[in-house]
Amino acid sequence: MPTTSSAAAAAVLTLALFVSSAGLTQAQGQTQTTRNAAELRADALYAAHKFREALAAYDDLTRLDSTVSRNWMQLGMSAAQAKEYAAGARAFAHASALRVGPVAAYNAGAMHARLGHVDSAFVWLTRAVATGFYDTTTFNSDDDLASLRHDPRFAKLREAMRHTPSPCVNDSTYHKFDFWVGKWRVTNLAGNQVGISHVDVVSGGCALLENWHDMRDGEGKSLNTFDPATHQWRQFWVGQGGQVTDYRESEWRDGSVSFFVRYPARTGGAETIMRLTFSPLDAGAVRQHSEISSDAGKSWTTQYDFYYHRVP
Repeated sequence: MPTTSSAAAAAVLTLALFVSSAGLTQAQGQTQTTRNAAELRADALYAAHKFREALAAYDDLTRLDSTVSRNWMQLGMSAAQAKEYAAGARAFAHASALRVGPVAAYNAGAMHARLGHVDSAFVWLTRAVATGFYDTTTFNSDDDLASLRHDPRFAKLREAMRHTPSPCVNDSTYHKFDFWVGKWRVTNLAGNQVGISHVDVVSGGCALLENWHDMRDGEGKSLNTFDPATHQWRQFWVGQGGQVTDYRESEWRDGSVSFFVRYPARTGGAETIMRLTFSPLDAGAVRQHSEISSDAGKSWTTQYDFYYHRVP
């Protein structure tokens, strides 16, 4: 059974309906502390091979917040190690519903195979292959699937895996930002050139990679993709000077996409928000508008306003 990588966990504490803004800030800090401690404890139990205790700890985390896919995956892994296969099947099914990728579906199939649920196992394994699982080595050697290998459906799935899948190619969700793909000459509002950019489709159609060069020999790259865990587009920018901006939130409006990054409020102040909006224009051009708000989004100040002109 494949494993899964760690990611930041989340949980939500119940807050009183009426609470002062200062009390809310304090409660949010307590929430962060509580969930970090709970996740660290669960991870420590798993690392120590105390799988039944880890199972209970991750179960508590999923009860606090059922939307965190990483906790469902870890719950499933703990259940599998503890040979609690029914619990593992349920956990991996929850993770798969949160669109974490094909491994969750594969592991759900493996748990059903352990339980002797042959038809259910093949339903989940077929879903895993359809969404991009192509690890034939694991498929052929995984002890969890031993009971399925004499079934004709097993050979058919193995043959389907021989063709490298590209699940994003036919998923329209991953193509909403394709209007930015291409080679560009970039100008400011006055028409002066500020740089050049080349935006490529990468990772089998699952992401866009921008290669940026300004007129002073500076460069940077951004990776842009739909995040199935949050159901939002996300941009991760790295500049030549080492600066990093992780736009974790986004929204689409009238064909334009806006990315957001939020900075915590200082004492007595308001949250600072950066907004980066890409809008398709006539003749195939694209506008990239960067703004900042120091009053939690009530007003905005332009940082830069660039226009991408397609180069033949």
